[in-house]
Amino acid sequence: PDDLNLWSEHRHQVTEHKVEGKIELRLVRPDGQIRWADHVCLPVFDDHGTFIGTRGGFSDISSRKQAEERNRRLAKIVDSSDDAIIGKTPDGIITSWNKGAEKIYGYTEAEVPGTSITPRAQAAHQAEVLQVHETIKRGEHVEHFETLRTRKNGEQFYMSLTYSSVRDKQGRVVTVST
Repeated sequence: PDDLNLWSEHRHQVTEHKVEGKIELRLVRPDGQIRWADHVCLPVFDDHGTFIGTRGGFSDISSRKQAEERNRRLAKIVDSSDDAIIGKTPDGIITSWNKGAEKIYGYTEAEVPGTSITPRAQAAHQAEVLQVHETIKRGEHVEHFETLRTRKNGEQFYMSLTYSSVRDKQGRVVTVST
């Protein structure tokens, strides 16, 4: 019922403008369960080019929609955390930086993607960073690694870090979470 207007507009676009339409909407099954569906609707013309109706099909996309919602909730948790949560390539190039990292390090999220994490470590500790990344590349987990870091303003501080690897379907380390 919540998507009825959306459905009506979708059908109107296809029948009035005689163009392909695609929509994602919720459907209620006979048992009352709500499922997400992808609907594609095509105008149908006879041999003379006269519009004679539509043809369409539904695909159940409930699993994908649930995964998207789960990812949105997780992203909100990460972004709202006061802890620094940083995503990097296995070689230490920053790919994501949450608000907690902004507060702790002093760099905004816009300043860091594509840069290396290594300069944020005290010079004497930069070799440790490289060593930790080699450990992670081998698929090992590093917990409560204490080290000295440097804020944007030059202030040094001690930090306890946990490094985790994120693997793809083939088992390769594709992202490092700190």
